[in-house]
Amino acid sequence: MDTLPATSPIGMFRRMEAINDGITDRQLHLMCRARELHRIHHGVYLPYDVWDQADDLGRHLLLAKAIEMTHGPEIALSHTSAALAHGLRLYKPDLSKVHISGAHAFHGRRSRHVSYHDSRLTGEPIIGAHGLRVVDPVRAALETALVHDVRSGLVTLDSLLESGLGTREQMEAQYLKMAQWPGANHLQIAVRLAREGSGSVGESVCRYCFHRHGVPMPELQYPVYDQRGRLLGLSDFAWPKFGVLGEFDGRVKYDQLRRPGESPEDVVFREKQREDRMREATGWLMIRIVWADLQAPEQLAQRVLTQLDRGRRMRLAS
Repeated sequence: MDTLPATSPIGMFRRMEAINDGITDRQLHLMCRARELHRIHHGVYLPYDVWDQADDLGRHLLLAKAIEMTHGPEIALSHTSAALAHGLRLYKPDLSKVHISGAHAFHGRRSRHVSYHDSRLTGEPIIGAHGLRVVDPVRAALETALVHDVRSGLVTLDSLLESGLGTREQMEAQYLKMAQWPGANHLQIAVRLAREGSGSVGESVCRYCFHRHGVPMPELQYPVYDQRGRLLGLSDFAWPKFGVLGEFDGRVKYDQLRRPGESPEDVVFREKQREDRMREATGWLMIRIVWADLQAPEQLAQRVLTQLDRGRRMRLAS
């Protein structure tokens, strides 16, 4: 393995580079059979362990790097592939093909691993994470929303705004350029719903559920203070008109909140105390939502509507 060429930090190389170094096709074949190498794309190899240890998202980026190596500099990753390279959040993404774009370069081309897009690149592609050539994040997010449904598109557009990689003005300007593209009818819904302040995939999916089933849209990351004006916390959702707070509880959220030396149970207990203090300070109701609730969106929407009605009646009675 020490004699193999490596044209990237992860040891990826092209067949022709190996041939030029005196390695035969038979040797490459035998190393693949021995699981020393993995043939990731036509004429491109990398160490088997690198491929084996990567998750689905990581494998997509590895494949994207391999495809980039076999194409000229006139192309850039686009759509879902570029969104992933930029670190934008995705929900149930289609990772079956790597998306690349270039000006009039791919008319009629088809590939098992690649989705080609004849699309003029405005300005130079920027270098994103993982050293890949990618379209800018605003365009990547809108293109991702274009090839997925509204729910998935909203997740990525929320992530764009929350990450600071794009502004609402930039997003809306890019949408106007794409509004007449084939299949863009649903895109305006995701653009209209996108908001800064959605801190996770689950929170964005919740808001799609609210939109789909007639729940009033909440304020996001709502600050709650005690009587001395000290910040007790930010609630994921708030309906001030109804006196209701909402929290989405996901595993990722608790992993992010976990302090050194804390157990998962410690985090849950601390979060419960925080929510109790927020309820006491406001006198409002609290609804907690977990991933399992999103599997039955109509029932979840009814739960939220019931709490909003209870909160409204409590306010009228006070």
